[in-house]
Amino acid sequence: MNHLIQQAIADRRLVEFHYQGLIRIAEPHVYGCIGLIEQLLVYQVRGPDNMKQQTRWRVIPLPQIRNLRVLDETFDGKRARAAHYTFTWDATFAMVP
Repeated sequence: MNHLIQQAIADRRLVEFHYQGLIRIAEPHVYGCIGLIEQLLVYQVRGPDNMKQQTRWRVIPLPQIRNLRVLDETFDGKRARAAHYTFTWDATFAMVP
């Protein structure tokens, strides 16, 4: 899965995955570690909870992601608010250029 995430970030492709029992479609922005746990910072573009949350940003622990697949659909690149999530990373393996 790590290679798929890194490739999706490099190519700026949306990913689809199961998280908390629900299918989500998101822009992967940062893949790294917080503490000893690998995490993925995403901006969710489709899926449940979009209207309930004030933000679509989510930091998701990799061990909780299921059935990840990279979609053909691309996204433009960095979003302005992504910078607010970079200070918490202990290590970064991939980040949207």
